[in-house]
Amino acid sequence: MIAEKKCITCHTLGDQKGAAAQLGGSLDHVGGKRDTAWLKDYLSDPKSKVPDVKMPKPQLTEKELDELVTYMSSLK
Repeated sequence: MIAEKKCITCHTLGDQKGAAAQLGGSLDHVGGKRDTAWLKDYLSDPKSKVPDVKMPKPQLTEKELDELVTYMSSLK
């Protein structure tokens, strides 16, 4: 899963914490805060939704993006 391999570097998720977790913060409950359309747009191009965000544009295939959005939407 991409979240466990890439996202966790700069984020926390439950008791998992990446080396740079202070940069991205927690992903817990993100699915309850944002809808799937917003998540897909954001994960496709973070600056399109939050212009001053530090998150780089992830290099994902369409399948990986869809899987990540589905996973993140489940985090409630």
